[in-house]
This record gives sequence, C-alpha cells and structure tokens, in this order.
Amino acid sequence: MLRIIFPSAVLAILITLIIISLGYRYTARLFPLLVMSPVVALLVVQIFMEFRTKAKQEMVCKEDKPAGEVTLGKYLRSQAWVAALLLLIYLLGFVVGPSLFVLIYLRVHGMKWLTTMICAVTVIVIVYGAFGSLFEVYLYKGLLFSYMEG
Repeated sequence: MLRIIFPSAVLAILITLIIISLGYRYTARLFPLLVMSPVVALLVVQIFMEFRTKAKQEMVCKEDKPAGEVTLGKYLRSQAWVAALLLLIYLLGFVVGPSLFVLIYLRVHGMKWLTTMICAVTVIVIVYGAFGSLFEVYLYKGLLFSYMEG
C-alpha cells in the first residue's frame, strides 16, 4: 500500500507546484516546469505499474511475502539517499551536488569506476549545459561556494 500512497502524495504535491509556477514570469517558471514535468510523467507510470503489479498479486494469491515488498528499513534507506542529495545540493549547488551524489551512490551500489565517472560527468553536462547555458536558468551555487565568493 505504501508503494502507491507515497508516489500519489508526491504526484499531488508536484501537480500543485506546477499549477502555482504557471503564475510566475516565463523565466521563473521555466526551471520548475522543466524539472517537475518529467517527474510527474514518471510518477504516473510508477503508480500505473504498481496498480498492475497489485492486481497480478491478488490474482495469484500467495501466502509468502512478495519479492518486491518494501520494508521500513528499505524505505528509510531510500529516504536517507534523498536527504543526502538535498543536503549536497544545499551545500554544493545544482552542478556539483547531483554529480557528487551520482558518484557516491553508484560506487556504494557496486558500479565500476568508468561507468560511475561517465554518469557523473553526464549529470554535470546535462545540468550545466542544458539548464545553465542553453536555457540560461540561474543555478544555485551552494552554501559553500557562496561563502567562497565573498
């Protein structure tokens, strides 16, 4: 049940934020729309897949715990990763924070260095190249870099 409730709550929050951001000027609403629209689409797909999985499980009536069951420990670990990403963005900004997060996350989960570095560099290119340069969206520099500037 948690696998449906949590994405549904996040979806409701994001839709509310998208509606609020539509009232902003063009440059101010561009970044929230660019970030939240794909997340909304992915959440809709996730919720749909969860309903399909739940329907299949009800048809098969197993007494055992399903293989993909979310335990409290798994849930708390995933939320700790999200909190770590938010902390890195707050401290290091939108360019360095997510790329460092990808680097740490993939290495902790056993990815090879080459793959990890390619993914981290890809994050930098997408965030800085697409949002910073192409769309000219202001990217938060982070608390650490703000203090270093002055």
